[in-house]
Amino acid sequence: VSSLSGGERRRLHLASVLIERPNVLVLDEPTNDLDLQTVEVLEEVVKGYGGVLLVVSHDRAFMDSVVDRLLVLKGDGVVRLFQGTYSEYLDIMAAEREEEELLRQLELEEAREKQEREAAAAAAGSTGGTGAEVAKGGSSGTSGRNGEVGGKVDAGSGAQSKKAAVATATVTKRKISYYEELEYKKLCKEIEELTAKRDKLDKLVMELAQTGTDLAALESASIEMGKITEELDGKSDRWMELAELAGDL
Repeated sequence: VSSLSGGERRRLHLASVLIERPNVLVLDEPTNDLDLQTVEVLEEVVKGYGGVLLVVSHDRAFMDSVVDRLLVLKGDGVVRLFQGTYSEYLDIMAAEREEEELLRQLELEEAREKQEREAAAAAAGSTGGTGAEVAKGGSSGTSGRNGEVGGKVDAGSGAQSKKAAVATATVTKRKISYYEELEYKKLCKEIEELTAKRDKLDKLVMELAQTGTDLAALESASIEMGKITEELDGKSDRWMELAELAGDL
């Protein structure tokens, strides 16, 4: 062993650990100092591992290949659980940043419009007394013209109210976000796979029940089918919510 290089020692250590097939496997930067061929072999071994696997790695391709759930350390003791690959997480983070920037721009625009409305209201208030005197002391023709101006103001107020109602309706009807769209597509695939597993187990349970020769296998298959059915129901409920947001229902 002393004659082996650093990479060879690392491969030997990995092989000795994986051969023992432990219940819990913690890998800290497992692809460091490994060549591409060894990394590919490690990926296949880890994919077939049936125990609890915890991987810490900066290798994005390796993470995407072997994990489907992330524990993201956000700082200040905050840990975020994310269901998906690392690439999906990065895509969602980018989408969330875009949404935050869009909301910030909308808030700035609303603040600017509010300032403009307040300035216009203040200007209208400062000239309101002069307008009233002209209306009181003027001729009937002048009064008529003032009435016409008043009518135009009322029409403008009505248009503003209509615009506010449309804006309120637009805000109320929320569209599906980028993250939810990714989740929606992923759920479609997962529901299809779970349905196939459930149907396969249902067929197995029926066969075992008819033969009655392996009660232990029958019990195990029934329990597994119950778990899959429960998981399928939960994902189906969430799919219905997202499908309604996406406009597919």
